[in-house]
Amino acid sequence: MAALAVALVLSTLVIVGLLGLMAVQARTTRNRPAEIPNAFRCKVAIAPDSSAVTYEWPRRVSYAVWVHDVLVVFDGYARTRVRPYAVHFADGPVAPMIRPARGLSSRPVVMSLELDDGRHALVAASRSSRVLMAGPFLAALVSTDGVTASNDRSAD
Repeated sequence: MAALAVALVLSTLVIVGLLGLMAVQARTTRNRPAEIPNAFRCKVAIAPDSSAVTYEWPRRVSYAVWVHDVLVVFDGYARTRVRPYAVHFADGPVAPMIRPARGLSSRPVVMSLELDDGRHALVAASRSSRVLMAGPFLAALVSTDGVTASNDRSAD
């Protein structure tokens, strides 16, 4: 009977230890995309098809980084899902959002993109990340009235 109790206690300690290691690994994996140079917090909404005009923002905030003209997005709970989006061109300037997406700053900005496969996407990020969000499409930082959006010194 005592041997059974000792075995039960040992197995419980092993299980608790393994769960602790898994939690540490998940936390490390979750924070890793934030440490990539030029990575920024964002939300990416993809239109369901090329004719749709409706977008649904994901619940969680992701991290993204530009690699040439490909937006690489790290999402999922532990940020273990990697989604590359090959971008054909930026479809307009970086602009303030009318209805802010939850989880970003109080005054986020949004940029519309056309992907290589013909779909349309919206990328939203905090105002302080607008240059990183524009990535290779720096012309998107120029507003339609000719004043560069990067001259906006207002706080988030």
